[in-house]
Amino acid sequence: MFRPSRKGFSLVEMLAAVAILSMLALMGVPYAQSAKDRELEMALRDTLTRLRWALNTYAWNEDLHDQDGDGVAGEDPAGDPDGDGVHDDDRDGSVDEDGAPNYPQNLTDLETRGYVATIPRDPMNKNPGQPAATTWATITITRHFVWWSVPPLTDTSSETGILDVRSGSFGKGLDGTEFSNW
Repeated sequence: MFRPSRKGFSLVEMLAAVAILSMLALMGVPYAQSAKDRELEMALRDTLTRLRWALNTYAWNEDLHDQDGDGVAGEDPAGDPDGDGVHDDDRDGSVDEDGAPNYPQNLTDLETRGYVATIPRDPMNKNPGQPAATTWATITITRHFVWWSVPPLTDTSSETGILDVRSGSFGKGLDGTEFSNW
Protein backbone atom coordinates (compact mmCIF):
# COMPACT_ATOMS: atom_id res chain seq x y z
CA MET A 1 0.00 0.00 0.00
CA PHE A 2 1.14 3.47 -0.81
CA ARG A 3 1.25 6.03 2.04
CA PRO A 4 1.92 9.63 1.18
CA SER A 5 4.75 11.16 3.25
CA ARG A 6 3.64 13.83 5.65
CA LYS A 7 5.71 17.04 5.34
CA GLY A 8 4.89 20.34 7.08
CA PHE A 9 2.28 21.29 9.64
CA SER A 10 -1.46 21.15 9.54
CA LEU A 11 -3.52 24.34 9.65
CA VAL A 12 -4.58 23.66 13.25
CA GLU A 13 -0.97 23.24 14.37
CA MET A 14 0.02 26.49 12.65
CA LEU A 15 -2.83 28.42 14.25
CA ALA A 16 -1.96 27.06 17.70
CA ALA A 17 1.71 28.04 17.28
CA VAL A 18 0.80 31.56 16.10
CA ALA A 19 -1.61 32.00 19.03
CA ILE A 20 1.03 30.93 21.57
CA LEU A 21 3.69 33.20 20.05
CA SER A 22 1.24 36.13 19.98
CA MET A 23 0.44 35.72 23.68
CA LEU A 24 4.12 35.59 24.57
CA ALA A 25 4.82 38.72 22.52
CA LEU A 26 1.93 40.60 24.13
CA MET A 27 3.24 39.75 27.59
CA GLY A 28 6.71 41.08 26.70
CA VAL A 29 5.58 44.49 25.36
CA PRO A 30 4.75 46.09 28.74
CA TYR A 31 8.02 44.83 30.19
CA ALA A 32 9.99 46.28 27.28
CA GLN A 33 8.20 49.64 27.63
CA SER A 34 8.77 49.82 31.39
CA ALA A 35 12.45 48.93 30.86
CA LYS A 36 12.78 51.94 28.53
CA ASP A 37 10.99 54.15 31.08
CA ARG A 38 13.30 52.90 33.85
CA GLU A 39 16.32 53.70 31.69
CA LEU A 40 15.06 57.28 31.10
CA GLU A 41 14.36 57.71 34.83
CA MET A 42 17.88 56.56 35.70
CA ALA A 43 19.28 59.04 33.16
CA LEU A 44 17.19 61.81 34.73
CA ARG A 45 18.36 60.97 38.26
CA ASP A 46 21.99 60.84 37.13
CA THR A 47 21.74 64.15 35.26
CA LEU A 48 20.04 65.86 38.22
CA THR A 49 22.78 64.59 40.53
CA ARG A 50 25.52 65.92 38.24
CA LEU A 51 23.84 69.33 37.81
CA ARG A 52 23.24 69.69 41.55
CA TRP A 53 26.85 68.79 42.25
CA ALA A 54 27.96 71.44 39.72
CA LEU A 55 25.67 74.08 41.31
CA ASN A 56 26.99 73.38 44.81
CA THR A 57 30.61 73.28 43.66
CA TYR A 58 30.12 76.57 41.83
CA ALA A 59 28.66 78.16 44.99
CA TRP A 60 31.49 76.85 47.16
CA ASN A 61 34.28 77.86 44.78
CA GLU A 62 32.91 81.28 43.91
CA ASP A 63 32.79 82.21 47.59
CA LEU A 64 36.47 81.31 47.88
CA HIS A 65 37.55 83.70 45.09
CA ASP A 66 38.40 87.36 45.29
CA GLN A 67 35.32 88.98 43.76
CA ASP A 68 36.28 92.65 43.77
CA GLY A 69 39.99 92.32 43.04
CA ASP A 70 41.22 93.66 46.38
CA GLY A 71 43.26 90.57 47.19
CA VAL A 72 40.89 89.20 49.83
CA ALA A 73 39.08 85.92 49.13
CA GLY A 74 35.97 84.59 50.79
CA GLU A 75 33.93 87.75 50.60
CA ASP A 76 30.56 88.85 49.36
CA PRO A 77 30.11 91.34 46.48
CA ALA A 78 30.13 94.26 48.94
CA GLY A 79 33.83 93.84 49.67
CA ASP A 80 36.16 92.15 52.08
CA PRO A 81 35.20 91.39 55.70
CA ASP A 82 37.38 94.06 57.30
CA GLY A 83 34.97 96.73 58.48
CA ASP A 84 33.72 97.97 55.13
CA GLY A 85 30.14 98.40 56.39
CA VAL A 86 28.48 95.23 55.17
CA HIS A 87 25.39 94.60 57.26
CA ASP A 88 24.63 91.27 58.96
CA ASP A 89 23.57 89.23 55.92
CA ASP A 90 22.18 86.20 57.73
CA ARG A 91 21.11 87.93 60.98
CA ASP A 92 23.38 85.84 63.19
CA GLY A 93 24.88 88.85 64.97
CA SER A 94 28.13 88.95 62.99
CA VAL A 95 28.66 91.97 60.79
CA ASP A 96 31.05 92.13 57.83
CA GLU A 97 30.87 88.50 56.93
CA ASP A 98 30.44 86.46 53.83
CA GLY A 99 26.78 86.06 53.00
CA ALA A 100 24.97 83.16 51.44
CA PRO A 101 26.79 81.18 48.74
CA ASN A 102 27.16 82.73 45.30
CA TYR A 103 25.01 80.54 43.07
CA PRO A 104 25.15 80.98 39.28
CA GLN A 105 22.66 83.37 37.71
CA ASN A 106 21.87 80.93 34.89
CA LEU A 107 22.77 77.38 33.95
CA THR A 108 25.10 78.46 31.17
CA ASP A 109 27.40 79.95 33.85
CA LEU A 110 28.19 76.35 34.85
CA GLU A 111 29.37 75.69 31.31
CA THR A 112 31.33 78.91 30.81
CA ARG A 113 33.15 78.49 34.15
CA GLY A 114 33.98 74.83 33.41
CA TYR A 115 31.83 73.05 36.00
CA VAL A 116 30.16 71.00 33.24
CA ALA A 117 31.36 70.38 29.69
CA THR A 118 27.92 71.17 28.27
CA ILE A 119 24.53 71.69 29.83
CA PRO A 120 22.76 68.33 29.46
CA ARG A 121 19.20 68.08 28.18
CA ASP A 122 16.38 66.92 30.41
CA PRO A 123 16.02 63.26 29.31
CA MET A 124 12.24 63.51 29.70
CA ASN A 125 11.94 66.52 27.38
CA LYS A 126 10.82 65.35 23.94
CA ASN A 127 11.29 68.70 22.15
CA PRO A 128 14.57 68.50 20.17
CA GLY A 129 14.36 72.16 19.10
CA GLN A 130 14.46 73.50 22.65
CA PRO A 131 17.90 74.56 23.94
CA ALA A 132 19.27 72.23 26.61
CA ALA A 133 19.48 74.89 29.33
CA THR A 134 15.78 75.73 28.96
CA THR A 135 14.60 72.14 29.39
CA TRP A 136 15.18 72.44 33.15
CA ALA A 137 13.07 74.19 35.79
CA THR A 138 15.22 76.21 38.17
CA ILE A 139 14.66 77.27 41.76
CA THR A 140 16.33 80.58 42.57
CA ILE A 141 17.49 82.28 45.74
CA THR A 142 18.01 86.01 46.26
CA ARG A 143 20.74 87.42 48.48
CA HIS A 144 20.22 90.90 49.89
CA PHE A 145 23.10 93.16 50.87
CA VAL A 146 22.93 96.32 52.97
CA TRP A 147 25.79 98.80 53.28
CA TRP A 148 25.87 101.34 56.11
CA SER A 149 27.90 104.43 55.54
CA VAL A 150 28.66 107.78 57.14
CA PRO A 151 26.65 110.01 56.99
CA PRO A 152 23.83 107.58 57.78
CA LEU A 153 22.83 106.33 54.39
CA THR A 154 21.66 102.85 53.60
CA ASP A 155 22.40 101.30 50.24
CA THR A 156 20.96 97.92 49.36
CA SER A 157 21.43 95.52 46.51
CA SER A 158 20.45 91.98 45.76
CA GLU A 159 21.81 89.11 43.75
CA THR A 160 19.77 86.19 42.42
CA GLY A 161 21.18 82.76 41.67
CA ILE A 162 20.05 79.22 40.91
CA LEU A 163 19.74 77.18 44.10
CA ASP A 164 18.36 73.94 42.62
CA VAL A 165 17.35 72.40 39.33
CA ARG A 166 14.36 70.18 38.59
CA SER A 167 12.99 68.42 35.54
CA GLY A 168 10.90 70.66 33.32
CA SER A 169 8.70 67.72 32.26
CA PHE A 170 5.11 67.28 33.35
CA GLY A 171 5.11 63.48 33.40
CA LYS A 172 5.18 61.03 36.27
CA GLY A 173 7.71 58.36 37.12
CA LEU A 174 7.00 54.67 37.51
CA ASP A 175 6.63 55.26 41.25
CA GLY A 176 3.85 57.83 40.65
CA THR A 177 5.81 60.97 41.63
CA GLU A 178 5.99 63.88 39.23
CA PHE A 179 9.34 64.48 37.55
CA SER A 180 9.16 68.14 38.57
CA ASN A 181 9.42 67.06 42.23
CA TRP A 182 12.63 65.03 41.80
